[in-house]
Amino acid sequence: MPMICPKFREASQLDDSVLQLLSTPSNGWLDDADDLLSILSGIKRKWSELDLPGESFYQEIQEEAAALEIRQDRKRSIQRLQELLSRQLGCDNDGWVATDRWNEVLPRYREIYRSFVESVAESDPNEEADDLWPFDQR
Repeated sequence: MPMICPKFREASQLDDSVLQLLSTPSNGWLDDADDLLSILSGIKRKWSELDLPGESFYQEIQEEAAALEIRQDRKRSIQRLQELLSRQLGCDNDGWVATDRWNEVLPRYREIYRSFVESVAESDPNEEADDLWPFDQR
């Protein structure tokens, strides 16, 4: 299959976990240590499958690995919520709304937020809905 950039043909054949490690510095893992730790953990799990020599340089503690997975799951949930909200409200992924649409979007936004807070309170009363909500407006 022809590629736009033939030099990347071999790299595109690499395992996804290795590709993530190579590609994500420009996509933000330098800003979030959990993302880097998650990538390193994934490579460690696949070390022998990837036919890498020796042992993984990344040594994780089981309790830390479990806590990392919980944080990463939470982060992915917030990202999915953010994407859903941007589609439902017709706004940018960061929540930005054009000034001329503000009065149209705000009532829908508030209704969605209210429903979200109620559903979080019902499903897990100990969870803070505001901690999960991806946008500033409440």
